[in-house]
Amino acid sequence: MPSRPLSHHLIAAFVVAHVVVVVATALGGPPNLRDPDSPGEYYGRYLGVTQRWFMFNRVTAGTTRVEIAIRVDGAWRDVYVERSPDLDWNARAFDHYRWREYMNNLRITKRRAAWDRFIPWVADRVFGDFPEADAVRVRTMRGKVPSPKVLARQGGVRYREERKSTVVERSDRAPP
Repeated sequence: MPSRPLSHHLIAAFVVAHVVVVVATALGGPPNLRDPDSPGEYYGRYLGVTQRWFMFNRVTAGTTRVEIAIRVDGAWRDVYVERSPDLDWNARAFDHYRWREYMNNLRITKRRAAWDRFIPWVADRVFGDFPEADAVRVRTMRGKVPSPKVLARQGGVRYREERKSTVVERSDRAPP
């Protein structure tokens, strides 16, 4: 029988420890990682796991997406719509796993600081990539997730309610 490298044994030990902690935590209910008496708190602190166990929350009926549009000759044209294969300006960056958390913060109304940092950054890039644009609009649109039958019939969620919107005029930006 061939011998296994030490890394295989360490991975196996970690998996077993993880399963034990998850099962122990499940028997006591979902852990509160902020509660110092919770087994999940020790697990999170010593193993670097910061999962807040949102997976046990209820599913919401609403969803929100980020949209970026440019204004050319007085007409607005979308250049990026989150999760849209057709309007994908800068999607390679925005769809990357490191950006997803930041994009989630943009959708949350209470997280205004993330929005305020994002707007000038994206305006600089949009004006650089679209010299014909005289303004850029960044907004979050809210949609309601219908029943599966209706969702299949309409082909997707309809985003109709504007949550946040900021328009940056080219004249508002400092020259490079």
